[in-house]
Amino acid sequence: MLAEQGFSPTSAGWMLSLMQMVSVPVTFIVPILAGRTRDQRMLTTITCFSLIVGYALLLSGLPSLVTIGVTLAGIGAGASFGLVTMFFVLRTKDARQAASLSGMAQSFGYMLAAVGPLLFGMLHDWTKGWTLPLLIQVLLAIALLIAGIQASKNRMIG
Repeated sequence: MLAEQGFSPTSAGWMLSLMQMVSVPVTFIVPILAGRTRDQRMLTTITCFSLIVGYALLLSGLPSLVTIGVTLAGIGAGASFGLVTMFFVLRTKDARQAASLSGMAQSFGYMLAAVGPLLFGMLHDWTKGWTLPLLIQVLLAIALLIAGIQASKNRMIG
């Protein structure tokens, strides 16, 4: 999408760097906030709306909104990772159960993370643009919101 709008590859690199710079501190801050509350539904909602709005701004095609969209997407990405890893501790009864759940979920999650960029790159090549990959990201963020609200409730698994 950036290249389609006349941005140089350097600009796209800066946007990717911005997304990473924003996501790293959020990845560390959100678990602290999550650990201080009994119910993380508000954090989950804010996280998912950050992703949805960020991707929607990128979909708008307006160059003036790219930096804001990338920043919001970075906040959402960092916050979602921090929340998910914190849920392993908050929703289990002991360390053994947390380790089992974490191992299973992270195995699946990292498998998706390994093939996701390849699949989205292929989708970009097939469609000659970023519109469909970004729409899929919005749909995935909505699915994350639905699942995340359930995971955010103050209850234990098992």
